[in-house]
Amino acid sequence: KRYPDRVVLLIGNRDVNKLRFTSELADSEIYHSDIEEFNSAFWVRNSIKVHLKKFLRNLILKDIKEKRKKEEDEERSNVNQNSVNDNNPKEKVDEKKELENIKEEEFDISEEILSEYNTRINRLKYILIETMGCTNTFEDRKREMALLKHAKSINDYSLYFNFKEELFYNYLSQEEVNELVSEQEVFDNFLNSVADENGFMRQYIES
Repeated sequence: KRYPDRVVLLIGNRDVNKLRFTSELADSEIYHSDIEEFNSAFWVRNSIKVHLKKFLRNLILKDIKEKRKKEEDEERSNVNQNSVNDNNPKEKVDEKKELENIKEEEFDISEEILSEYNTRINRLKYILIETMGCTNTFEDRKREMALLKHAKSINDYSLYFNFKEELFYNYLSQEEVNELVSEQEVFDNFLNSVADENGFMRQYIES
């Protein structure tokens, strides 16, 4: 801004793609469009293309697996508390294998459940992961926001700015990250970066 004649800003395809957020994440696009008819990005090769419905089913399946695992862990913990001799490693291996082998076809995922998962947050994840190749960007942004919030709470921003990559992922546990920042806050951060006239991505592109 100080020396506009000395600086040339380069805009990559992912930068330009973020302009899609203001239209594709609008309520009219999310809640009034048919999931079946939603087309993935035309530039993604058919061999690796994942359509929205499949993406949402995968999210549902992941949640089911995590819920099952949590229930299994709680049940195993209760059993271990009641029986100090309950130490069957084969049983533990079998339970783990069973969780890993859960198949999508085991579950009757109704259109109603699919609609519940068809949210603006999940649509943003779909755009990032399946059309922009940003597999971890949502979670990384969430962690970055959590680190900034943590640094502000202890009034020490040097902690944030001096982070190395290994500390970025290990300083705060996933549970701490989830407590500090919600998925809705991450969504708002992404959207406002281009929708708000003061958003950093909008200012960058307009420059």
